[in-house]
Amino acid sequence: MAGDIDSVNHVGLAVRELDAVCDRYERLGFTLTPLSMHKGSMRPGEPEVPYGTGNRCAVFRNNYLEIVAHVDKTKFDFGMTGFLSRHEGAHIICFGCGDAAVVNDRVRGSGIGTSGVIPLQRDLGTPEGVRTAKFECVHFDRAATPEGLIQAAHHVTPQYIHQDRYIHHANGAVALCDVYLSVADPDAVERRYEKLIGRKAVRRGRRRVFDLPLVSRVSIIDANDIAAELPGSTYPQPPSIAGYAFAVTDLARMERILTEHGLPFHKEPARLVVPASAMYGASIVFEQIAGTAA
Repeated sequence: MAGDIDSVNHVGLAVRELDAVCDRYERLGFTLTPLSMHKGSMRPGEPEVPYGTGNRCAVFRNNYLEIVAHVDKTKFDFGMTGFLSRHEGAHIICFGCGDAAVVNDRVRGSGIGTSGVIPLQRDLGTPEGVRTAKFECVHFDRAATPEGLIQAAHHVTPQYIHQDRYIHHANGAVALCDVYLSVADPDAVERRYEKLIGRKAVRRGRRRVFDLPLVSRVSIIDANDIAAELPGSTYPQPPSIAGYAFAVTDLARMERILTEHGLPFHKEPARLVVPASAMYGASIVFEQIAGTAA
């Protein structure tokens, strides 16, 4: 369907101490954007107001990782208090789409409630000065998505997010390529995500995988199998977002960086798995891009 979900636009890592987490990511070779504070409507049709949440992001050409914290405790926390009362880690999946209204209508038509289309924005520095990045968001019913805040967004001004000066990373990362859900009932979650995403999953080993058109996928994994898929970690109670993966051009370079900084990892022929305990509650996988340096 034209305008429907086409990617994992971003994953949100909810953290307590933004500076400490960002320092870890920068030491691992990620280029992070400066702090940007959110503004948005509380419900459809209302004016935007400042939120208390802010983020720094590892941005790629088609998507990004958001590291988000409740920076101004006097303002709306965007669910951060609830997230962190459960655990520090990945709590947000935002799918990308060409038309938020299309996603909203399709998901509602499948029997899952939504927020309706809500505007969101944040100010960003650009080479030409401060500009306002604008989004049109649809939040899916939280009762139907207990693993986290699951939503879809249309980027009205993507040029302000995907600035060339931020999309190049010293570690060779070029995309956020996978997000892993740990669940107790994979059959039920697969059926639910078919409704949310609007496409069928394929079986790939232990995983039920939703391949999306732009560089990304969602992998549903039985909680009994998560330790085999993401070895070396402890995991939050399912359902949860257990971690995510980055595609890199040179896995050997990434291995050297992890070793230099003394971080634990599990090595496989085409990927490295960093445990959640070393990365603020979310397991991180680095995947070798086929046809590039190994």
